[in-house]
Amino acid sequence: MSALKQVTKQLANSYRLGAKAGKTRILDELVEITGWHRAYARCALREALKPAKPRIIRAGRKPTYPADLQPGLIPCWAVLRGPASKLLTASMPFLVPMLRAEKALDVTDDQAALLIKMSASTIDRRLANERRKMILHGRSHTKPGSLLKSQIPIRTWAEWDDAVPGFVEIDLVGHEGGNSQGEFCSTRSRSRSGNKNDGAHVEQKNWPRVRELAGYQRYDSPEELVLLNQIWELDRTFTNYLLPQQKLLHKTRKGAKGIKVHVRPATAHQRAVAHPEVKKMPVIRMNGQFKKIRVMALSQQIFGLTGSLERLSISKSGSSAR
Repeated sequence: MSALKQVTKQLANSYRLGAKAGKTRILDELVEITGWHRAYARCALREALKPAKPRIIRAGRKPTYPADLQPGLIPCWAVLRGPASKLLTASMPFLVPMLRAEKALDVTDDQAALLIKMSASTIDRRLANERRKMILHGRSHTKPGSLLKSQIPIRTWAEWDDAVPGFVEIDLVGHEGGNSQGEFCSTRSRSRSGNKNDGAHVEQKNWPRVRELAGYQRYDSPEELVLLNQIWELDRTFTNYLLPQQKLLHKTRKGAKGIKVHVRPATAHQRAVAHPEVKKMPVIRMNGQFKKIRVMALSQQIFGLTGSLERLSISKSGSSAR
């Protein structure tokens, strides 16, 4: 294109000063060289001698969420152990004020307001680089399967209804470190002993609720059992009051495509408080405990215990932690 512009500009001076016959000859020559339509070639010769228009650089739209929010967003995401953006969005209205009150989050009032109203898609874009740094380790004893998820839960002594407070799903996580010989510590209990698929729905929580904190080492000493019990007691508060969960409302299928509709993410505490069958006194006790929580201190206490558990296991076995 630049060569055509140069040819057009060279012919333009002669075209402007030439007589009618000369203009016709120049126009014929340009059409033959370029293959342009005659009317377009005539217009190009007239425009070639006009001064170039200055390029207008338009200012872009001012970003709603400036870059200085990043140092405030990352601690909110990290203290909840890297949740999905939709879950983090649901926790920001209570998480940001709690961290600010604890002086664990140094942001202004305007920045705090922006963090609270930040959408899930914006959070995804802002945390993309941080998520790339995360590497999953190890694997579960059981593999999740769509067949099991669609055909189970198991109904035992009562009709299954996870919408009513008091109904639970439980699963066994063994801390045998790959060696099932002898006795070792276990988290939770098994509803149908000897069946690996006794709690298919809850098995998907083995990683975020157990393995993420306890790892895959072998724990078989009384000292390790004490540490595990302390971790789970603290993590019970952390999970029930601070970690939103997204529950499936209904699922439909159109041909080969499945469409899932979820309710708005909420913590176990929020669901219990909003449930009409929960009495007033339990709600008062839960709200009182929630107000006492110091998020960063609780998280540091949990990870301090997991570090002690890891060091104890390594010193005992002499192998590195998985």
